[in-house]
Amino acid sequence: MKVALASYQQFSADFSDAEATEFLIVLFETFIAVLRFNGLPNHPPPKGTLSDSSIGRMCAQAITHIARTTPIPFKGSMGGMSEHDRAVLEFAVRGEMTGYAVAA
Repeated sequence: MKVALASYQQFSADFSDAEATEFLIVLFETFIAVLRFNGLPNHPPPKGTLSDSSIGRMCAQAITHIARTTPIPFKGSMGGMSEHDRAVLEFAVRGEMTGYAVAA
């Protein structure tokens, strides 16, 4: 996860927002696959015993960090996604920001 974030930080510093948006689309597709397999803390694991919610949480932390540090490429990448993929990312960011409190 550190390598992915470091590569994005370097990419966003050296290239335009449009190019960073394209990079984020690819990166978020990977994060979505990881989130679908591993899930998030305080939620039932989606794939059973092989999944690890801490990996899902690391993805959510990375997505939240990207949203806060580079909002324009983040919004641009969200616009190019399907509604379902966008919902997965929004769920991860909201979970990260609220501390994964399970709703009563």
